[in-house]
Amino acid sequence: MDLYKNLIRIFLLSLALLFFTCLNFAQSIFNIEIKLLEFNSNPGMIFQNEDTHIVIGHGTDHYEFSFNDGFIAKFNKRGEMINKKFIEGSREDFYWTGFSNSVFDLNSTFVFLMDFFGYKTEIWTVDKNTLNITRKIKISNGMIPDSFYSGKEICQVNDSLFAVVGSVKELTPINTKLEDIQVSLVNIRTNDIKHHYFGIPGKNDFPDAIQWNGMKLIIGSVGKKSLSYSDSENHAMIWEMDLEGEATLKFMTPADSIMYGIKEIVLDDHGNRIVASLKGFYYPQSSILGRYKWRPTVMQLDSNYYTDWKTPVGTLNYNSVNTICCLIPAVENDGYIAAGTISPFNYDEEDHPYFNAIQKGFLSKVDKNGKKMWDRIITVVDIDSLEYWHKIYDLEKSTDGGYLGSGRVTSIDKAGSRSWLFKTDRHGCIVPGCHQEVSVMQLPPEEAHIQIWPNPVRDWLYVFQKAEEQHIYHILDMNGRIIRRFEGSMADETLMIDVSGLKPGSYVLTVETASGKSGRKVFLMI
Repeated sequence: MDLYKNLIRIFLLSLALLFFTCLNFAQSIFNIEIKLLEFNSNPGMIFQNEDTHIVIGHGTDHYEFSFNDGFIAKFNKRGEMINKKFIEGSREDFYWTGFSNSVFDLNSTFVFLMDFFGYKTEIWTVDKNTLNITRKIKISNGMIPDSFYSGKEICQVNDSLFAVVGSVKELTPINTKLEDIQVSLVNIRTNDIKHHYFGIPGKNDFPDAIQWNGMKLIIGSVGKKSLSYSDSENHAMIWEMDLEGEATLKFMTPADSIMYGIKEIVLDDHGNRIVASLKGFYYPQSSILGRYKWRPTVMQLDSNYYTDWKTPVGTLNYNSVNTICCLIPAVENDGYIAAGTISPFNYDEEDHPYFNAIQKGFLSKVDKNGKKMWDRIITVVDIDSLEYWHKIYDLEKSTDGGYLGSGRVTSIDKAGSRSWLFKTDRHGCIVPGCHQEVSVMQLPPEEAHIQIWPNPVRDWLYVFQKAEEQHIYHILDMNGRIIRRFEGSMADETLMIDVSGLKPGSYVLTVETASGKSGRKVFLMI
């Protein structure tokens, strides 16, 4: 009888291991393994080429903030780096940003914009296979001598013509000149460049977005007039410009210091302009910090530039400064996905605001009618520090119907910063099924408010919490020893924990909430 029972146990254990192996294989197709890059880095753009992911930004093998080279890195589906190139900087361009978010596929090369922290801006063409730079085209300041120029974004007009938008300011001894918008039309075959300038008189003009609609360039900017040391009057604006340089202002918000500018422009199939505003509405809860409660806003404008709707993205019910990095069409063409960063803050006993130690990344979906569909919060947990900051820098659609993004985590206890990659499904979920509504009555209490994935786990454990409530987590070994401690606080938040240093075996994840809920989940390290 005992032999019979032991055979059954062995059989069931074999089935479990087979199930976990198959499940892990299936999940590895769904999600790349998130890796922190081993060098000091700051990602600017991420995109897919066939079955690889490519990240462009600035970084160095030396953990110093004072010097950064450019880098181009290629990853396989699991997020493992298979090739990287450092492009050595020089004294005049020690910061390489490459934060335009736009990369264009042109035959055997990639085309994108690299900005050297305002020192100079270049269009780069890079060989797809070797990642070698095949051409650099410097975007000069045109006919304005002794000026400061910063390139912001690039768009493609045809197979050879690209348009770059940036801001230019003439430098004078008393520095009284205002900034204008510069649009440079660049032929990457002949290196021919034509520059055009425009802006609002009496204001500094700072562009951020440019798109080609088939007939004209659509340019988003902010016109800024300083009112005091800490306050300004801002107008969000959209321009149309033809290829001859004739620019017309088509859209401008009323004078409003909280409507900061146009960060992204997405053109839909019907000619409507979907626009992401860097700032937007704010929800004051304190007269002290009300003006800092930024709320990025997604707006739809029709072909005549009238507003159809506008919807705030980021967190609605949380004290936070929200910023937006990018806006893209949803994979099912049923809306738009915004990505950005949340900087939470609280108030002390005297109602003075102070920032929390942890910044978080967010994804928000808005449907085509302006209805907010969901928010997803993404946090890479730094076990070695209680103070760390995230920024999401880019988001793109993946070829398998999900989303691929890049970000950066900086810790107060470690020099430099580390890039990280993330992959979600079409619902913005890193943990499969995070979008599903689960009734508390259907599951035991410990299963209802958190999910973990994968199980078994190799390097990274993902924990998804549904409720907006302080969650305190512990990872324990089977002897009850605490191995890791971390916290989560926001609704629909995914916490990503590096467990690669744990030995193979069984572990327990425990959680306690401020309202008294508790639970435990067992996972297996392999």
